[in-house]
Amino acid sequence: EAVATEVPDPLAIPHLESISPNAGTQGETLTVEITGANVDFNGPADDLPSTVDFGDGIDATITSITDTVITATVQIDGPPR
Repeated sequence: EAVATEVPDPLAIPHLESISPNAGTQGETLTVEITGANVDFNGPADDLPSTVDFGDGIDATITSITDTVITATVQIDGPPR
């Protein structure tokens, strides 16, 4: 006897659609936009503080946030002196 299996709609699963720009160089300061689908970056009551982390040597400050878009200023550390 067959067993019914429910497969989630892949378009309804929260996911990132884009990160732009997707690369930078040492010493550069960029404005980065992270766009998602079926996400709620700032929470259901628009009250969640979000953070972004690009790893060691990269500082990021969120400049704006909506349910689906985070914009951040990103500073990439320069080469060792």
